[in-house]
Amino acid sequence: MTVKNAFTQEDCIETGYAMSIAGKVVVLKPSSLPPERQDGAHQLYFCEGGNGSNPNPIGRSIFTVSLADGERARWNRGDVLGILKPELLPDSARLHLSQIRPRGALDPREHEPRYSGYSFLPDGRYASGVWLCSEKTS
Repeated sequence: MTVKNAFTQEDCIETGYAMSIAGKVVVLKPSSLPPERQDGAHQLYFCEGGNGSNPNPIGRSIFTVSLADGERARWNRGDVLGILKPELLPDSARLHLSQIRPRGALDPREHEPRYSGYSFLPDGRYASGVWLCSEKTS
């Protein structure tokens, strides 16, 4: 799937503040991005959490990973347009998503990897193996 020029509310399964966005792929409003990054590829982020990621949040901060370049960034909940419909996730973003290491995961450079894990995609394909240091998934 190719990347859209820009994602809109119609490309989201949910919008607004009544939903949790933690652990989801979110679409940022183009107006929240710098002019040179207002395309669809730079609108997509994986939300790792933050006080603003909860339903009806009391805080504003959300912590994310860009699905365009893998960089971590902090945004405000008001910058989020909604949760992207899974079928609209471009292959390039899907690849970045499969490579995100959870916060708090053991560093494989300092711990001996003992397990190999795979991420299976809905069509039966899988992303390349990742080395895991423990059986714990979160």
